[in-house]
Amino acid sequence: MKTECLRNFTSGKFIVMPETIKFSDIVNDVKKQFASINADLCQETMSKMENLMKIGNYVPLFIKKPLIRKVGEAERGYSALLSNLGVIKLPKEIEDKVEMLSFPIGNEPHVPYQFSCATVGNALTVTIVATAKDNRILDNIYSALTASEGEGNQ
Repeated sequence: MKTECLRNFTSGKFIVMPETIKFSDIVNDVKKQFASINADLCQETMSKMENLMKIGNYVPLFIKKPLIRKVGEAERGYSALLSNLGVIKLPKEIEDKVEMLSFPIGNEPHVPYQFSCATVGNALTVTIVATAKDNRILDNIYSALTASEGEGNQ
């Protein structure tokens, strides 16, 4: 359904990492979870948000502010966050002038690892914001990405 929107809309889907040692099981399970992100899910989520916004217009500000704060506090406890802009199509006039595009996301103090990615042309750019003190995970990710350079799609 085509709609005109005058404000930004963001939403998310919880993807739970299965507790298994076999990497292939992890990949298959995560792929299944990602498959549920489709147009129906987006429409359902937007409809819920639209209804909440309508209800919120009738709630006095002195009630709305602490309620929004509580919702923000409830979002603590995530181990990682991924925000993906997907493939970005640039206007033809600047297409040849841009080699890569990154979009770093804000530093959320209660989320130890935040990943954002965007693709322009054949370049995928991954940005990582970490609040965790231990860098072993970041070192492992870097090693895996640099080891697979030039190997194509993995």
